[in-house]
Amino acid sequence: MDNLAIVPPTFPFLVGFFPGPNSLTNLFAHSAAFPNGIPPLGAAPTQTYVPTAAILQGFASCSFPTPQACSPSFSGNVNSLIQLTVPLHWVAGTTQQWNLTIQRELGRDWFMELGYVGTKGTRLRSTFDPDQATLATPQNPVTITGAGCANLQAQGLSCQIVDSTVENASARAPYLGIAPPDFEDFAPNSDSHYSALQATLAHHFSKGLYFQSAYTYSKSIDDVSTASVAFLTRVNNQTDARASRGLSDFDRRHRFVTSAVYQLPFFSSASGFTKSALGGWEASGVMILQSGAPFTIFDPAGGTAYSLASPSTTATFSSGFGCANAPSTGSIRSRLANWVNPLAYESNPHATLSDGSMSDATVYGNTPRNCIIGPPQKNVDLTLDKTFKLGERQNLRFRTDFFNLFNHPSFANPAATSVGLAQITSTVGTPRLIQFSLKYSF
Repeated sequence: MDNLAIVPPTFPFLVGFFPGPNSLTNLFAHSAAFPNGIPPLGAAPTQTYVPTAAILQGFASCSFPTPQACSPSFSGNVNSLIQLTVPLHWVAGTTQQWNLTIQRELGRDWFMELGYVGTKGTRLRSTFDPDQATLATPQNPVTITGAGCANLQAQGLSCQIVDSTVENASARAPYLGIAPPDFEDFAPNSDSHYSALQATLAHHFSKGLYFQSAYTYSKSIDDVSTASVAFLTRVNNQTDARASRGLSDFDRRHRFVTSAVYQLPFFSSASGFTKSALGGWEASGVMILQSGAPFTIFDPAGGTAYSLASPSTTATFSSGFGCANAPSTGSIRSRLANWVNPLAYESNPHATLSDGSMSDATVYGNTPRNCIIGPPQKNVDLTLDKTFKLGERQNLRFRTDFFNLFNHPSFANPAATSVGLAQITSTVGTPRLIQFSLKYSF
């Protein structure tokens, strides 16, 4: 695993911010003193080369009613660095699968299959931020301990924070001295569940025609749907997997697939050149109809009270709106400009200060993850092919493929999914594509 290579006290990444070159915490940053980024063998380390813990020194002066509402200042040289962690004891994920299927021949070359399929993933990997700032209120203050508290008391300040602002988020973090948005924990702490009803119907016709239709009604839910090696995969409260639980990114509630193969009967009774050139053709095709994939509406300015990396906070529903009526209405093409109703969402609420006024910091939204379903998709492919016999051991196969036969656009989910912005600007798959191939076998 790539993240297991990041072992203290080194951090093998080049970053363009504090503490800069000549430091062990920014190993690959070059400078005039050390052109290679690392002091030569035997050289005495510089002071900046040694990582120094960040200790809260106090709060900068500002116009807020309490000093604790201002930006905290830290000593040391590691507060602004990215922190990546993995558990000392990594538990490998497991997958359990089960199914019950009934198959039956219906007679007259009809065949049916009906089944239930279930899958459960346990201990799946997620990327989350355990250092998210704690919301501080007079009823539930954040108490600073250790050397940070001693420094505050020396300045006549309280060790308790009762207001949540953007400025004091670093002082409200559980791991004091590490910037909350720069902390990523990679851990096997997520689950997934998949259930599906699958039905298949097939039939052999008497004159070279075979078709099969399959329908799947399914639901997949999880805490996260990606094992990204960077950036947060959870949304909203990072320490509670349930806050991120929702439909999987790849969930497709309905999926219908029909395929057919037909040995064309034309010129089957002909002879000579006519039969060789025009007879023996075969047509095959597949049609896919499926529901759209889900997506989440985020508030880019949401969750600033927790100092999380953006976007990781969902938006807030306006009064009277929910997952069912938030999407816009009308035909698919009429909804491309905005797949969701802009009036269905509003910016996330602000935290309340101890004096009753509103803070500049916002809290989580109430929109579930992957609450909105994107546009449905359909596609038809067709193939025509014929094999020409050239003696006993040689043949020539000609094939024509029509991808997206009817040139029907299948629209993708919106590229940007934030409050007031859910415009669809792209498609998935290809426009109509015709491909010819010739294969000689001997």
